[in-house]
Amino acid sequence: IIYNNKVYIIEFKVVEDQPEKTALKQIEEKKYYEKYLGRFEEVYLIGIEFSKKDRNIVDFQWKVV
Repeated sequence: IIYNNKVYIIEFKVVEDQPEKTALKQIEEKKYYEKYLGRFEEVYLIGIEFSKKDRNIVDFQWKVV
């Protein structure tokens, strides 16, 4: 998502039950953000995990690169 000269890269994951902390990790490992660096004011990486069992968010992580 590009909005107001900022980029928001969002990864959603569905996990069985407990948070696995893999959504943000995937963005970082695959370097989805690299093509936006230096072109925009800020780049936000957002990882969200949903529990398949609870049908709710079980983990939310973010960082600015």
